[in-house]
Amino acid sequence: MVAVVALRKPVEGNDAELARGWAATLAAQIEAGESAVWRQLLGDDTRRINLTYDLYPAPARSATAPAAGRLTVGGPGPAGLPDIVTHYRPTGPLRLVVTGTAGSGKTVLALELLLALIDGRSHDDPVPVRVPLSRWDTERQSLPELLQQRLMEAYDWPADLAASLVRHGRVLPVLDGLDGLDEMDPMAPDGSPDPAAPRATAVVRALNAYQKGRDAGPLILTCRTRHYDALTPHTGVLDAARIAVAPSLPQTPGPI
Repeated sequence: MVAVVALRKPVEGNDAELARGWAATLAAQIEAGESAVWRQLLGDDTRRINLTYDLYPAPARSATAPAAGRLTVGGPGPAGLPDIVTHYRPTGPLRLVVTGTAGSGKTVLALELLLALIDGRSHDDPVPVRVPLSRWDTERQSLPELLQQRLMEAYDWPADLAASLVRHGRVLPVLDGLDGLDEMDPMAPDGSPDPAAPRATAVVRALNAYQKGRDAGPLILTCRTRHYDALTPHTGVLDAARIAVAPSLPQTPGPI
């Protein structure tokens, strides 16, 4: 908080260079807050989590990515499989969709990736920021505007500095949590995900319009498998690698 308040003072210099320095302050904020969430999700630190995931084939416009990977906490993991950050970094473009059943470990996986990216980030890497989708009015607000709002409301960034961070590509959106894509629309009368899902469909289309320069903008999205499959016949996140989480142990903690 003190560091962000200090940034409110007038500064001189190139805006892009300043944004690079501000990103380091943001990364420290995110790491502190999300580390606490990570510990809360894990609970007993002796509990073992051991899950794997496979690249899900897409009919068209899929990013290139390793075929499989793992997440292991509290014990040795499967041999020969990359961890989540090693899996994500060579993905091209850097767009990842994580699907799985309720409780499969999607949020733990997304948090591990977020914290690992911060831990190993260079000065030029964007800062991963978790963003809830429930308040996104896609008719009036673009994804960059949503990211700016998140920095202002959750981390007390001044509007001009938040806008500069987003404008210079210093924020990597991580779209995850209870207010996620699969919570945006009511279920169909038979209890299944609504394939029309107008709000979720609008979000996916906005994600497809999100660009960094002339390339597809990097992002990480989690969604329950049934909800994402219901959307996929008429819309899906383009230029993204989709992985399907397959937990191998029953001890994964909590309703995640």
